[in-house]
Amino acid sequence: MEDVNIYFKLAGLEKNFEKSATNCYLLRNEATLMDGLDSYRYLGVLEDRCSNVLKEDVLKNIKEEMQKRIGRLSETKLNAVNLFRAINEHALSLINYYIGLLDLEPSCFEEMDKFVRKLLADLKIHMKPACKERLYLPRDTLGRGLVSVAFKAEKMLLDFKTNLERRKLISLRKAAILWAEQKRKTHMATITEFLHCKYGTTTLDEIAKSLRDLQIESLLLSIKKKRLHSKLFESLENNTFDIPTSSTWLKKGNTSPKSEAMFSFLQDRNVFFRNSDEKCPHCKSSPKTVDHLATRCSRDAKFRLYQKA
Repeated sequence: MEDVNIYFKLAGLEKNFEKSATNCYLLRNEATLMDGLDSYRYLGVLEDRCSNVLKEDVLKNIKEEMQKRIGRLSETKLNAVNLFRAINEHALSLINYYIGLLDLEPSCFEEMDKFVRKLLADLKIHMKPACKERLYLPRDTLGRGLVSVAFKAEKMLLDFKTNLERRKLISLRKAAILWAEQKRKTHMATITEFLHCKYGTTTLDEIAKSLRDLQIESLLLSIKKKRLHSKLFESLENNTFDIPTSSTWLKKGNTSPKSEAMFSFLQDRNVFFRNSDEKCPHCKSSPKTVDHLATRCSRDAKFRLYQKA
């Protein structure tokens, strides 16, 4: 402690007693003495007096701050494109510091994505029956451009481990970090195997070069399994459709966030009328839904054809 005080004096620094903490009784005059169940925030991470990371408390604080920031952004007059960009940069970036610092499993990141979707749904920026995978697709591919915390974590952890692997022979510090992570079998230590299993790849180069494409492909695969949501994205495989032009309203439009949510909701065809028991007025057998009236009702199609004639 004497060396620290000498350095502070030479560097012209001043120690903040209130923001310093120690669990050593002999240093009680140098910093606040932690007692009982006290905790301390070290580099943004809460720790108890035994230096154990309070992971649940950290995640709770992140979610609370995310909720505040997304709430404040939703009250602005930003259009949908700028609002989602602001959410990505101002709210979802909060998790960046903790990826790799805390040992978080994939389920934690997926839970964070679910939490964000619930916030957007409560603010009417996303409609619950609408396609959730569409939120994370790029705007030039009929998506809405929201950053997925799970996808971001995969990218950051893979880059972190790759950097440690490449420099372990020239940096003892990075070699020690890699050794400690592998010994504890953390998610970062097994990220390569996790991605191989998730995306069906076999080599590290394959993942490193095309991870983003693999993530988008996994979203589209999930959408294809849904009867209604898949209708819109069938056009991606049809060369007669101009996808960039069809996505212009999403990429460059000046639409409000709530209007964009409603338009996306309609495009996803998962819209029912107020009376869920109401039948189609034409065939009088199937439920009255937008999808049925638009593409499935043969009686309605014949009626429109007759009207044109």
